[in-house]
Amino acid sequence: MFKSIVILCYSLSLLCLPLSALEVETSNHSQIKIGVLAKRGEARVFQRWQKTADYLNQTIPDHQFKIIPMPFDDIPVLVKHAMVEFVIVNPGIFVDLSVRFGARRLLTMKNAFVADAHVSQFGSVIFTRADHAYLQNLKDLAGQRVAAVHPTSLGGWIMALREFKHQHIDQADFQSLAFFETHDHVVRAVLSHQADVGIIRTDILERLVAETDFELTQIHILNPQAHESFPFLSSSILYPEWPIASLPHTSEALSKQVAIALLNLDADSPANLAADIGGWTIPENYQTVHDCLQDLELPPYESFHEVNFSDALKTYGYWVLLFLSVLIVLIWLLWKNKRLNQVLCHQQIHLKHSEERFRATFAQAAVGLAYASALGHIQRVNRKYCEMSGYTEAELQRLNLSDLTLGDGAAEEIAQFERLKRGEITHFSVQRQHRRKNTETFWILLSISWIKALDRKEHHLVAVINDIDALKQLEAQMREQEREKELILNIAGDGILGLDKEGLHTFVNPAAARLLGYSPEELIGTHSHQTWHHSKADGSPYPEADCPITGVLQEGRVHRSQAETFWDKNGQAVRVNYISTPIIVDGDITGAVLVFHEHNPG
Repeated sequence: MFKSIVILCYSLSLLCLPLSALEVETSNHSQIKIGVLAKRGEARVFQRWQKTADYLNQTIPDHQFKIIPMPFDDIPVLVKHAMVEFVIVNPGIFVDLSVRFGARRLLTMKNAFVADAHVSQFGSVIFTRADHAYLQNLKDLAGQRVAAVHPTSLGGWIMALREFKHQHIDQADFQSLAFFETHDHVVRAVLSHQADVGIIRTDILERLVAETDFELTQIHILNPQAHESFPFLSSSILYPEWPIASLPHTSEALSKQVAIALLNLDADSPANLAADIGGWTIPENYQTVHDCLQDLELPPYESFHEVNFSDALKTYGYWVLLFLSVLIVLIWLLWKNKRLNQVLCHQQIHLKHSEERFRATFAQAAVGLAYASALGHIQRVNRKYCEMSGYTEAELQRLNLSDLTLGDGAAEEIAQFERLKRGEITHFSVQRQHRRKNTETFWILLSISWIKALDRKEHHLVAVINDIDALKQLEAQMREQEREKELILNIAGDGILGLDKEGLHTFVNPAAARLLGYSPEELIGTHSHQTWHHSKADGSPYPEADCPITGVLQEGRVHRSQAETFWDKNGQAVRVNYISTPIIVDGDITGAVLVFHEHNPG
């Protein structure tokens, strides 16, 4: 009861925003990417989390949410370059992202694998094959082949590493240590004798029992731990479950919308059932994860050393006092003569380092970069831009940016440029065709930023050029395929109707509309059975529960019939032959396609 009240208060706090904070982005249906750690492979990520994205798309219609599977090694790159707006990761990775990139926790996941036991904590499991009788405790790991998930996997390595440290076990004593990227692969490695000992997160073994022919009698748990009200096998202390976190470039208003939407999900909602969780709760305190990473000096605490000031003062107090006294005397003697030189030297070194970093970044960037005057005359370019355009830097310096881009839109670009100069926007981007030296053209995404000079006498432009030619070709191919598909459906002689899972029309070709006496627009969104199959041939009502056409949506089997009676817009009977075929995606019936034509008794 208390936790329900806390969750209610947290939800109300999310709603208590100033009016300006509730303003969402002006662009409709902007794509919002949710990165999910692929701890059991990318396919499992889509299987578990796509329905959560679908739910958010329905609840927050101004945005289009997309699931992005993230292998362990890809996470820092995706977050650093703002390629995702939200992340669902293990707590260890979250702590690293929060310290390095400013990730903000929104909610904590509740594990729902065991009925009536929704837990928001998890641990690590250290196990071996049941027939390895010589492995009874952690001290027996010396000389063994150890399999873990990934160096940044909290349950699949870091928790166990802390247990090793507390029991004075050095991983250097292992015969080998291998990381297999997913928890399932670690289990298979142990069972197939590729490794002697495996390290995974809690609940994986129990899930494999439910999903496969794996049995717990095949393995033996090392360093078993018992935790009150915790239903899974464990070898470590428990830590908070996975959070969903927002990144700094994600607006606070959108973050709060997502948090409220997820908190409002029922435990048995399709999204939570697909994700195999009990829902979301207010964010847990992740200080225990910080403590764990500090204890092991792991990112982001690689250089963390806990220093006891009292002990240090007792040991080195005399020498510190002597050093400070000498230092004060030296500073007093040298301050007047050397202060100016020290300041100048520091500034020169800092300026040199900054310039070196800038030059290296500019030259080695993976995208094209150009430095131009306020009028667009190119002054400096990087190697990538030369490779893209086919020109040398000297040749480009004789050109203007406008000499290299083709296409319409000059008026729009001028308007954007004026807004840029007035400081209303920080940058703008356009898609244009770019001319290569060999006269070929390719598509680019051109992003322009305005740099104001410190002396306010001369301003400059920075252009970022991305080669999107392959993407534009793919878009053209997709449009052509859609056009060909639409053309085929429109010229088909048979009537073709697309139905969703509720029996509503999602597609109507011209032949179908003509046979039923409607326009396609009149039929879209209407209920199929109620519109043209509501009565039998004798005029008596035709219950929808007895209708074999919509029955396909429940049974998932193809149904054919001849001389069936449909009813047109004017209430006239239309005798047809038809075939109703279910649409099945990933084992789920998502709709049906009905193809029909007039019945010809002859």
